[in-house]
Amino acid sequence: MERMEKGERELGFPQTPLLRVGVSLCVLGASVRYDGGHKKDALLTDTLGPYDVEWLPVCPEVEMGLSIPRPNLRLVGDAAAPRLVIESTREDRTAAMGRYAEANIRTLAAPCLSWPN
Repeated sequence: MERMEKGERELGFPQTPLLRVGVSLCVLGASVRYDGGHKKDALLTDTLGPYDVEWLPVCPEVEMGLSIPRPNLRLVGDAAAPRLVIESTREDRTAAMGRYAEANIRTLAAPCLSWPN
């Protein structure tokens, strides 16, 4: 699929479909990480961002109700069925993450989301 810059669209070139990409919100520059920081990736935001990319930003930890900043989360236990726990308190957040995933999987797996071949 050939993409063109937004400016080219404004000049009357045919519009190409948006490339929809699921991406972590912190990678887009939002300060939502456990430590209150971000991990902005300039390749995504500055190089690909000006093109016809529609970001589908997600931050499961925040969307499931955890704070910013927040304690570290770890996957522990059986590799085939790991548990998501808060490292400092050992509070199990597996069910909350499962509810988040169940509520959002249809959006994330929508046919209009572009997946690599």
